[in-house]
Amino acid sequence: MVFTSKALQVPGRVKANMGGVPGPSPGLTSIIVLTHNALWYTRQCIESVRRHTPEPHELIIVDNASTDGTVNYLEKIPGAVLIKSKINLGYGSGNNRGLAVARGEHILFLNNDTVVTAGWLGKLLTCLHSDPKIGAVGPKTNRLGNLRQVVQKADQKYRDMRELQEFARRFGGSNPAKWEDLPWLSGFCLLSTRHLLQKLGGFDERFGLGLCEDNDLCLRIRMAGYRLVCAGDTFIHHYQSATFRENGIDRGKLLKANLVKLRAKWPRKV
Repeated sequence: MVFTSKALQVPGRVKANMGGVPGPSPGLTSIIVLTHNALWYTRQCIESVRRHTPEPHELIIVDNASTDGTVNYLEKIPGAVLIKSKINLGYGSGNNRGLAVARGEHILFLNNDTVVTAGWLGKLLTCLHSDPKIGAVGPKTNRLGNLRQVVQKADQKYRDMRELQEFARRFGGSNPAKWEDLPWLSGFCLLSTRHLLQKLGGFDERFGLGLCEDNDLCLRIRMAGYRLVCAGDTFIHHYQSATFRENGIDRGKLLKANLVKLRAKWPRKV
C-alpha cells in the first residue's frame, strides 16, 4: 500500500502522540525512514531492509520534497506507507509525522544512508526487551559522531556490500556480553517503544533540518529513568551525512547552531 496524507503536505508542528492511530500491534516494528533526494543511498537502504528483515514490520517513509526521482522509486515499494511533504521538514518534524501514523509496538528510526545486515532487527529487539528499564537501543557501525558506537577501524575489513554482510555475520547471534550502557545513542538507527515515545512526545522540532534532536531525546529518556544501550552484537553500515552532502547542506554550520539550541534548553545537562 502507498499512503499519502494531504494533512501532511504542509509545514507545522505535530504532536507525536499517535492518538489518531488504533492501538499498537503487538510484535510489530514500525521502521521510519526519511528521504530528501540521495536516491542511490535510499535504494541501498530500503533494499537491505526488505532483504534482511523477516520480523513483523511496517515500512514508513517520509519524503522531504525530493526532486531526483526518489518519490517515483518510493511509490513502487510494495506495502510501504509513503508520506510526501512539499518542503524539507527536517529530521525531528519528519520523524514525528512518521510516528503519527505508526502502528507498531516498537518504533525504529533509520537513516536512509544506512545498509542493514542479517539479524539486525531481531538482535536489537532482544536487547530492548531484556530489561523494562531499557528505553532505547542502537547498533555498532563504521562511521558516526558518537565514537562509542563505532567499531575500531582496524576491525573494519569489508570492501563492498557482499563483504559487509560477511563482516556483520561474524558478530554472531544475540550476545548480552556485547551490550554496553551509553549516555547517548545516535538517531541514525534508534529503536524504542511506542509507549515511551508517546510518553515523551517524540522529537523536539526546534532543531530544524537535523542534528542534536537525538541527543535531546536521549537526555529525556535518561531523565525519565530509562537506560540507553548499544547492542554491540549488531552491525549496520553507515555512510554518515550523505543526505547533507548530496543536498549541499553545511553540516558543521548546522551542528554549531543546534548545539547552541541544545545547551540553551539544557544549560546544566549538556
